[in-house]
Amino acid sequence: MIGCLILAGGVLLTYAVFRLVCGLGVRDAATAAWVTLYAFVFAVTEALSLGQLLGGRGIAAAWCIWIVVAGLMLVFKRARANDAIMRERGAWQRGWRACQSVNPVVTWVSLALLVLTASHALLAPPFEVDSLSYHLPRVQHWLVNGSVRFYETAIARQNFQPPGYSFVVCHLVALMATDRWLNFIQWGAYVVSAGVVSLIARELGARLRGQLLAGVFALALPAAISQSFSCVNDQFAAVPVLVFALALMRLGHAGRSRMWWAFAASVAMGLALLAKWTSIIYIAAFALPITIVLVAREWRQEKGGGAVRFLVILAFVSMGGLLFITPHCVRNVRAYGDPLSGDPPGMLTNIRLTPEKLAVNIVKHAAIHLAAPYRPFNYPLEHAVVRFSGELLNDPDITYESAINDTKFRMITPLGRATAWASNPVHFVLFVLIGAVWLFRWNRNADLQMLVGIPVLAGALLYCMLFKWQPWAARLQIPLFLLMGAGAGVWLERCDGNRLFQHGILIVVMGYAVLHALLRPTWYLPAFLYGQGRDGSGITQGMTVSEKLWALTRRGWPKEDLRHMNATATPDVTHGYSLFFTSRDRQYLGNETYLVKATEYACLKELMAFLCREDLVREYSSSVGLLISSDNGNIPPEETVRPYSSEYLFWALAGNLTGRGHLQFQHFGLSDPERLCADYFGQRAGLVISDKTRERVLTRLQETRAVKCEMSNCFFNVFSVQTTLRKRATSL
Repeated sequence: MIGCLILAGGVLLTYAVFRLVCGLGVRDAATAAWVTLYAFVFAVTEALSLGQLLGGRGIAAAWCIWIVVAGLMLVFKRARANDAIMRERGAWQRGWRACQSVNPVVTWVSLALLVLTASHALLAPPFEVDSLSYHLPRVQHWLVNGSVRFYETAIARQNFQPPGYSFVVCHLVALMATDRWLNFIQWGAYVVSAGVVSLIARELGARLRGQLLAGVFALALPAAISQSFSCVNDQFAAVPVLVFALALMRLGHAGRSRMWWAFAASVAMGLALLAKWTSIIYIAAFALPITIVLVAREWRQEKGGGAVRFLVILAFVSMGGLLFITPHCVRNVRAYGDPLSGDPPGMLTNIRLTPEKLAVNIVKHAAIHLAAPYRPFNYPLEHAVVRFSGELLNDPDITYESAINDTKFRMITPLGRATAWASNPVHFVLFVLIGAVWLFRWNRNADLQMLVGIPVLAGALLYCMLFKWQPWAARLQIPLFLLMGAGAGVWLERCDGNRLFQHGILIVVMGYAVLHALLRPTWYLPAFLYGQGRDGSGITQGMTVSEKLWALTRRGWPKEDLRHMNATATPDVTHGYSLFFTSRDRQYLGNETYLVKATEYACLKELMAFLCREDLVREYSSSVGLLISSDNGNIPPEETVRPYSSEYLFWALAGNLTGRGHLQFQHFGLSDPERLCADYFGQRAGLVISDKTRERVLTRLQETRAVKCEMSNCFFNVFSVQTTLRKRATSL
């Protein structure tokens, strides 16, 4: 409770400082507060790590100091709380009335989207594969170690991936000791990004209607909606990229405040790189065309001197931004010899790229966003892409390959799918058409083409030149759609004479967005989808939810099969699956992937019950070894068994999110297992959880220690590792 109050106080006081002390508007103050708090979290995390003080007490002390500083600033400003609250209330009321005066229906639908996404964010626990495997579990390791230094792990992405988002997660977990509010990091970024997009539209000359339309395009983006209630970092990473573009635009006509906007651009650039490596592409793509426009403007106004000064300022912006990511890059070089990645070379990036391969990559990425809600509608376009690509369709040089997932090209229906698969068909078609209009009417739209169209096109081309095609690439391209949304809002406002055209576009965009928000599989799925059909029906327990739906459709939905499926549903989903009544532990395994995970859930519960037995707590070390492999090639499986990389589930089900509890999970990576046993277990015996993919490591341990299998189920084996070698160690 105290942690919640500290966090809320820090956020609100930061916003109040920018509103009352700096005199910024609501959107500008919210954006400035978001960026400032992100930078504060970065600075505090790195500073505490230097003394291995990263933990609940250190983080709480830093936030208390921040609250005192912000409070003193308000006191010196002589800001009265009652007056400030009344002024803030008046500002929000005026904004609401202004939006309603432009388009009341769109205003209410936007509010409904915010309520739907906030409800989902509040009710759902983290369930994305990426969040369960590396975004979240590395936070527990940091809190246990008291530092963000690299540690022994079988999932190298816990170390080398940019840590900005996980820094914020670390502060929330340390302060509140729960993951209930973690989804609101992305939801907050979803709301702030809409505000930043509207501010960019204002910089491009939009009045109130254009700013509202730009914000609507941002809120209605399906990929952004899906990101708003998840614990991955794509929406979070988009905000500093947009703030960077906004700061650059304001830098061109800032006058005396130019250095402040240069500083803001530098900080935004650094925070963007700290959040996600793909930000490098968007920062470069957005910066170059905008810089050309601004330098040309300076040259016309002040001849050469103004342009040179502007370029010098931009050089300092770049150098300042790189300082934010320097500590992490240094750690990467020391551990992996590469400042950016610990993945095998060419795993995610294109290799041996040719013009033909680039063309295929561009077409495949475009096809992601053209996927229709109904699969039969996708067949013609899918076949056309297959014919165009030929042998290059699934070429490993331009297509991501996974050891455990099917990543071959296919068009996936976006409605009701997992958050990672959400594409943007309506936005894509609309933005391509608008871009074509800008091109053919260059004279009327030259500013939009230079400041929005060319940066977005450059970002898309750079992405396709650098990164391989992946089925979930749509979420990685959110910044492109958000910036284009700002330009589209401005252009639609300029078409003010044709209101019917505007209303038609808004109906389609908002209608699709609401459908996307409502048709989430996590709202409710009936129990029969988790059971199996009668003998001979072909509907087995191991089929995915989607496969069962198709099988029932082909068979005409026979009532006998439906009754049998409902009766054979596992106890955890007897009444169906829903955010509203399914236990939170079960929801960690979600149904976003449409996999029936009843067996996995039962195995996890059995494992946790075993580890928490009182006799084992007394006998074995509180550190529990994790012997798992990685699906990304760092430590490949030794056996043909699917690796189990969702490490966060162990911490969550053990109730030890802050790392202070009894069970602390430690990896067996590539280092000498005997040395790791000594480090983790000390002079006590220890337990090791194996996902059955690397048990040769235990064979090596048998040379020096007694190893015995204590528990086994479909997913895991648990071995005891003694301090000394026994004469008769149970063989593996």
